[in-house]
Amino acid sequence: MIKKILFFLAVLINFVVSAQNSIPYYYHLSKQNGMPTEVVYDVYQDRKGFIWISTEQGLFRYDGKNYQNYALDEQTSKSGSCISEDKYGRIWYSNFDGYLYFIEKGQLKLFKPHIPIGYLKFGLINNSLFTVEEEGVIVYDLQTGKKKKSYLINQKKLNFTHSDGKNFYVFADELLIINEKGKTAVQLPEALKNFRAGIMQNTKNGLLFTSKHESFGYYFKNNTFSKVSLPKEITFVQNTSFDGKENWLCTTDGAFSTNLAQPFFKGYNVSTVYKDRNQNYWFATINNGIFLVPNLHVQFFESKNIITSLSAYKNQLLIGTQNEELFLKNVENKNEKLIFKGENKHEIYLLRSFNNSPNIFTSSYGFRILDPNGKLVYQDEAAIKDIVPLDEKNFAFAASGTCGFLSFGNTKTDWQKIFPPQITLGAQNTLINKVRGKSVVFNAENLRLYFATNKGLFVVSKNKTQEILYRGKSLYISRLVQNGSQIFALTQNNKLLQVKDFQIIQPNIFQSLSQNKILNIRIINERLYLNSDNGIFVYDFKTRKQYKKLSYNQDFEFSQITEIGDKVFIGVNRGILSLPLSYQEHQNFPKLILDEVKVNGKITSFSAQKSFENDENNLELKYALLNFTPGEKYKVFYKINNGNWHLADENSRKLDFPSLSAGDYQITLKTEDKNAASIVLNFTIKQVFWKSWIFILFVGGLLIFLIIFYYRFQIRKINYTKQLEIDTIRLEKESNSSKLKAFKSQMNPHFFYNALNTLQSYILTNEKKPALTYLSQFSGLTRKILEFTEQDYISLEEEIETLKLYLELEKARFNGDLHYEISTKNIDHLSKIHIPVLLLQPYVENAIKHGLLHSRKEKILNISFELKKDFLCIRIEDNGIGIEKSKIINAQKGNQKPTSFATSAQEKRVEILNKMYKNSVSIIIENKENENGVSTGTLVKIQLKPMNVL
Repeated sequence: MIKKILFFLAVLINFVVSAQNSIPYYYHLSKQNGMPTEVVYDVYQDRKGFIWISTEQGLFRYDGKNYQNYALDEQTSKSGSCISEDKYGRIWYSNFDGYLYFIEKGQLKLFKPHIPIGYLKFGLINNSLFTVEEEGVIVYDLQTGKKKKSYLINQKKLNFTHSDGKNFYVFADELLIINEKGKTAVQLPEALKNFRAGIMQNTKNGLLFTSKHESFGYYFKNNTFSKVSLPKEITFVQNTSFDGKENWLCTTDGAFSTNLAQPFFKGYNVSTVYKDRNQNYWFATINNGIFLVPNLHVQFFESKNIITSLSAYKNQLLIGTQNEELFLKNVENKNEKLIFKGENKHEIYLLRSFNNSPNIFTSSYGFRILDPNGKLVYQDEAAIKDIVPLDEKNFAFAASGTCGFLSFGNTKTDWQKIFPPQITLGAQNTLINKVRGKSVVFNAENLRLYFATNKGLFVVSKNKTQEILYRGKSLYISRLVQNGSQIFALTQNNKLLQVKDFQIIQPNIFQSLSQNKILNIRIINERLYLNSDNGIFVYDFKTRKQYKKLSYNQDFEFSQITEIGDKVFIGVNRGILSLPLSYQEHQNFPKLILDEVKVNGKITSFSAQKSFENDENNLELKYALLNFTPGEKYKVFYKINNGNWHLADENSRKLDFPSLSAGDYQITLKTEDKNAASIVLNFTIKQVFWKSWIFILFVGGLLIFLIIFYYRFQIRKINYTKQLEIDTIRLEKESNSSKLKAFKSQMNPHFFYNALNTLQSYILTNEKKPALTYLSQFSGLTRKILEFTEQDYISLEEEIETLKLYLELEKARFNGDLHYEISTKNIDHLSKIHIPVLLLQPYVENAIKHGLLHSRKEKILNISFELKKDFLCIRIEDNGIGIEKSKIINAQKGNQKPTSFATSAQEKRVEILNKMYKNSVSIIIENKENENGVSTGTLVKIQLKPMNVL
């Protein structure tokens, strides 16, 4: 008794008197499905069909899949509104600081001439841009960007600006109407003058004036103002929109149409409403993204309960929930009452009502039959998955563990003659045992029952049960539906089949969905509803036509479907969709657009026939597939010339053609829609220049010329070689002659006379030890000179040793008055560097003979060797009398040739070496002077390439 009282109270509490608020069925564009931000200020569709969205993160272009951002680093702010398109196809918008930006050649640019005084909407009229600046309304030429006109505004208050494509309106102390012809001022009504934060918008009744804070507005038409009342629910209007027919008042608590009674998206901060060319409504919001509404008449009734089943019941709607609650809803006044609540809170997964029975059939935790008031008529613990009527008192069922029928009384049909078991009234009568039943249908024409089970598909008829095989194998069915004698089956792998008598055939309907995943099927009033991963489709058996009812929507998980009167109701996870029975979703095939062409990475404007150079052969095509129904997928195909069609990558939206060969090309792109126009690109990649006829003829002539030139060159080369051989023989002869002269200079009688005279003096003075040392050095020097006669080059080590022997002999001659030093720098291995034989000794001899010999001061001779990069630098420096005094002494002795025999021979030898080895030796002789111009000696600088470098 207590349970009955509690149930009665629950029914009273859950009875809803007032109608539920509804919102239109929508697709939600949010961060969850790829939208960059959910703060949206404006929406606009350009002439190509792209949707432009201004957000807190700037301006975006949307093609139904990708959001492309356009921004500048130097923007004062990215948030903005007032998106428009000019006659040249450029998109404009203004940020909330008032600066204007436009897109040209894929780049966002600042319109620099405009200096804003705050956020006021601009206007685009023909070839003119209308803006408000400090000096008034400025009109710019859109093509040149230069100022055309200016109109002075002497107004204390500046509320709003607006353009309708013909005129530019300024809502101030007066209404200023400005166009390319001039300016007109219209007086405002007193109440309108006091509007705070006024707004203007186009309407079919003229210009609409509203305020963010007022509950009324004004229409302006034919220079006359007429007052209009606004919905009472509106407390703050932040924007107005016009969709071509209706005006929308966008508020912080939803959007209100001036002609439709109900508010839309109540509770959401709506910033604008936009209607595109496919009749979709875009409700932009602050903080909740965009609600895309395909049709305002498809309504969504949100529910706090998760709906698991639906069924029509006497022009009312039965609703089963996840918590084992059963509601009865009046579809006219939207009133709803709870008629049953289970104690186990199991979902009601089966909910049926039949025309020939007043009862309601449910399955949750067990099977129940309820009367119209929710009173229990029959209960069974069986998990019945499907049930169909045989007549008004007998029902076939499919359940876990068994399949059979329930009988609640005798009728005209003797079911025991058809189905073998002994009939027990009010209990299960088993036809197939030890199976998990999935679904059941009854063919009344031939009295056959079809059961879908986990062991296959079975048919029971006239005391006979048999399995129906498909291609020799058991068939696993999840759902069976029936229209008269036509039976359709949904397989476990989500494919649609047809059962005809004892055979399985492919149906001739929904063939275009063969690649889609079918989730559920149901037949109501001779209409087959098919719920797939691409949406809900309908086949009408009367008209034999099929159409799409609704596209797939990730925000609404479609489940059960039923019909009541002229409405279709679809259960979703969060409520119920209501749409007209006649409603068919407009099939908008996507528009294929060639968005961008790049050649070798650079954007190229593509004409009807384009020619590219041979190295401009890397082509990149970006295309857009404009389709704004989320979840829908369409294929794009392409081919090159007359080749095969290829399927383009669905996620890329880009085609790459690298390293194309020379020739003529035609690239074609198309969609699945046979009626849609294809994109055809014709272009030519030029041949490389060396394959052209002009080049071939040129090369042929050049080749003949080269052959003639070659033969002439070879003749000259032969002659040159012969001459070179002659010159080489001559140079070698001269070189040998110069060497001989050098040896003569080394071995000249005067030197021998001086050496022997010095040796004699040691012997006469009985200085045996110095005599032996001197004799040893003299013999060593003579031996080396004789050894060098067979060599062209000697090592630097050998040259230094020879110089030391020579200088030691000269030092003895000067009785120790001669001092010398031989140094090296940056030379690691003296033995690895080779120089011409006997090159230095003559210059050392000259330094002693002509410089130091006549000097009365201490005689000093420095010889240094330094390796700099690839050159050996040699310095022979003495502190003798110098070149000029030497010349004077030689002249006094009657010698008019100041150059010695040895030096003359060396100069000739250096000349020959430079001819043989390409200027490898340079010699510079300088007279050293002090700051008073007095000679302080002689410096010989020799630079040559060592043999290991040559």
